Amino acid sequence: MNRTSSRQRGPLLARVAMAAALSLGVVSSLGVSSPAFAAKEKASGGQPQYSPGFLQVASPLQTAVAKAKDNPAAVPDLVKQVDPLIAAAKSPDDKFGAGGLLVAIGLAAKDTALQRKGIILELDSGKAPADMVGKLNVYAAQFAYDAKDFADVRARVAAAQAAGYKDVQLEILAADTYFQEKNIPQGLAALKTVIEHARASGVKVDEAWYRRGLGGAEDTTNPEYGTFFATGLAQDYGTPANWALAAAVVRDTHKYGLPETLDVLRLQSRLDALQTERDYLDYIEAADPIRNPAEVKAAADKGIAAGKLKAATPFVADAVRIASGRMNADRAALPELEKSARGANAKTVLIAGTGDAYLGFSQPAKAAEMYKLALTKPDADKALLNTRLGIALYDAADYAGAKAAFTAVEGPRSGVAQLWLVQVANKAGGK
Repeated sequence: MNRTSSRQRGPLLARVAMAAALSLGVVSSLGVSSPAFAAKEKASGGQPQYSPGFLQVASPLQTAVAKAKDNPAAVPDLVKQVDPLIAAAKSPDDKFGAGGLLVAIGLAAKDTALQRKGIILELDSGKAPADMVGKLNVYAAQFAYDAKDFADVRARVAAAQAAGYKDVQLEILAADTYFQEKNIPQGLAALKTVIEHARASGVKVDEAWYRRGLGGAEDTTNPEYGTFFATGLAQDYGTPANWALAAAVVRDTHKYGLPETLDVLRLQSRLDALQTERDYLDYIEAADPIRNPAEVKAAADKGIAAGKLKAATPFVADAVRIASGRMNADRAALPELEKSARGANAKTVLIAGTGDAYLGFSQPAKAAEMYKLALTKPDADKALLNTRLGIALYDAADYAGAKAAFTAVEGPRSGVAQLWLVQVANKAGGK
């Protein structure tokens, strides 16, 4: 079970009301009450060319459909005449007219399968007006979805789009069919494409789309999609709870270890998005009271104040005790540590560790200097160091520098960096 409990399972399009104007407009296209009238239409040219056998069945049925509105008891008899009507429809015009009657009968009978059959008959006739083709395919797609005919949903959506009917909700409907078929990878790919199209078109992406994607990414442990949907959710709906969800999915899909987890939780902490006891416990473990005593102490205090941690819990109490016992001495040792790190023969690990120490004691400018120095070394872990440099520059309010550092992060850590980049952009934009 994943965390995205609000993922929608029902139709993503609002159910289309089959407007009476649409169906009656099609039905009235028969335009006849007698074969004599039909003959006049045929002679005038440009009007539907119905076959005599079809008119013999359709004309009285058309009248009966119109009267059924005030006589519901007559509806079952109308339904019984569907097969003869279809059998009588020989020409394209016959089939289009029959389709309209089927839609009307289906509406009267509240039979969506019959309405769907009528719409398909209209489309297959080749006689549907160009400006109706897109809308008819939209109706057909929705009915196909309700019938769980998911392949046909996708086909109808494609046909509607080809007819010029552009609606991102249609793309969502098609994408959702893959999730309904349990084809999660294809669903994720389709949903990602929809979101990209929506953004390019200036259409607001619904929060539920991100959550559906996050659920699928978590189910398949896919880090690429986990990052994409997580950053989208954080960017467009960046509440503390959503940041926590986004961070958790990025962590889970990437299967991060403690160093990466620490840098994700650092972001959550800065956003007041540490939501659960587990968040705080993971933060304390990843930060380590020996390596980062001040940071561990601050995290523990914050968790206790928020009611998420209990000071008497052995793990918490031990972490606070160790951190409290080291803070003053470690802070006092920073100048000497930096002096060693700047030595000609200083190892990369010492330089980077000095940066970590300064970052843990909330001295971001000093931390950034150390990280930049470490990055000049041939054995530098550039992904880690650029991540930490980005954090230090963010804390120093150098958002342009932070953006450059996080953008340089490659490999598995890019998921961490992408989350940070969202918040960097927020800060740079004055949010």
